[in-house]
Amino acid sequence: MTNDSYKGLDNKEILVIYYKMSSFLNELNLNLDNQRVQKVIDTPMGKGVAYISISQDKVQQFKDAEQYKSLVSLVDKLKPIAELIEECDDSCKLFANQLQKQK
Repeated sequence: MTNDSYKGLDNKEILVIYYKMSSFLNELNLNLDNQRVQKVIDTPMGKGVAYISISQDKVQQFKDAEQYKSLVSLVDKLKPIAELIEECDDSCKLFANQLQKQK
């Protein structure tokens, strides 16, 4: 019996979670560093992105929120696991490269 899953998640599912959450966190941090939040809105020409300026106090309030801390913790914990999966399985490394290009 091979052990290529953890609690029902296979290696590729773990990589999907890691790379999608990591990408989301990177984008979120970029916006927070610029003291803004973004919202996708519908326009007559399709979807658009609206940026809303926020104060430094709001940025800190956001970073102090349990949801943000949980996201940071999740990405930090999954990073070494994702790296190990990629090192041990060439098909997973290829899959991870494809995920990174999808941003």
